[in-house]
Amino acid sequence: MKPHVTVIGGGAIGLSLAYELLQRGYRVRLLERGPVGRQASWAGAGILAPAHPLHSLHPLDRLAGRSSELHQQWAARILEETGHDVGYWNCGGLYLARTAGESALLLGQRDGWQAEQIPHAVWDSAQLASHFSGRVSPTGRTLQAVWVPGESQIRNPHFIAGLRAAIDKRGGELHENLGELTLVSSGSRITRIKSASGWSGDCDLVCIAAGAWSYQLLSGLEIRLPVEPVRGQMVLFQLEQPLGSIINEGSRYLVPRKDGHLLAGSTMEEVGFDDSTTEKEIRGLIDFAASLLPEISQAKVLRCWAGLRPASFDGLPYVGWILDWENLIASTGHLRSGLQLAPGNALLVADLLEERADPELVRLLSPARLGRSLQ
Repeated sequence: MKPHVTVIGGGAIGLSLAYELLQRGYRVRLLERGPVGRQASWAGAGILAPAHPLHSLHPLDRLAGRSSELHQQWAARILEETGHDVGYWNCGGLYLARTAGESALLLGQRDGWQAEQIPHAVWDSAQLASHFSGRVSPTGRTLQAVWVPGESQIRNPHFIAGLRAAIDKRGGELHENLGELTLVSSGSRITRIKSASGWSGDCDLVCIAAGAWSYQLLSGLEIRLPVEPVRGQMVLFQLEQPLGSIINEGSRYLVPRKDGHLLAGSTMEEVGFDDSTTEKEIRGLIDFAASLLPEISQAKVLRCWAGLRPASFDGLPYVGWILDWENLIASTGHLRSGLQLAPGNALLVADLLEERADPELVRLLSPARLGRSLQ
């Protein structure tokens, strides 16, 4: 009989894993300390960057490519199962460079795309103006503009809602607003989970997908899995007409929605568990958006917010068994890639439980790469 799996964490990573395990016939319980899907997964932009599942050079990029394929498949399946449209849109993405440093980085990206057979094209100013009907007019000198037609997006709140509905329909058990969770162990096994709200339950197999809160959760067992919160601030505008394609410049971006919403993001700040917004960073994002899209000066700012992304010590997520524990597995530390990697990550963890996961990915992402420093 397949084990009963308790997933701790109700973001895109945890929900996707629960959804995949339910499809494979597992009994699944998902626990969330707050409202489901309201942390980093809700706060992000939903960009699905281009990657190729076969030709990518790095195993994690191949996982991203496979995950992007799954996003399209899952979008159709979730719509059919639940009626929820997750907002999957192959809108394409423009990559800009207006400084020498950004140009050097973009040149490296182009080399990578070429090696990985990801379609892209260098655009001149006329092509840029034509595609965006003259609306995009970058200030300063544009050193490079590269069009990547394979870039897509999802509307992350809709993705969360769709997964939640699909999990419920498939008979998954979901508990939210539990407050702080405590793992109770006996020997090398987790035997019970208790919550500050009074809920408790026995467990068979436990997967930690608690994002930036994973370290605190595991530290109660004296497991030191280094995951740190990284704040990202965002601004949401309302345009009179949808923009049509994503624009990327360095670590910042503009992400349009079909209803005329436009997201500007994002910052990368190591400020602990402070998810407040700051006037300086929000002003910087507004100025960035206006430097690309002059009509922003007349657009309405609908909302500003911040989310806390989970960062690992080496930039790679932790996906795999926790050393010296029989029934404890981790799936955390995805930083800015949680939404993109969620379906592929779910398949990887499910395959790991069934002992048929890609060994190269297992070695690369396993928490065991930290050795005994976990203790």
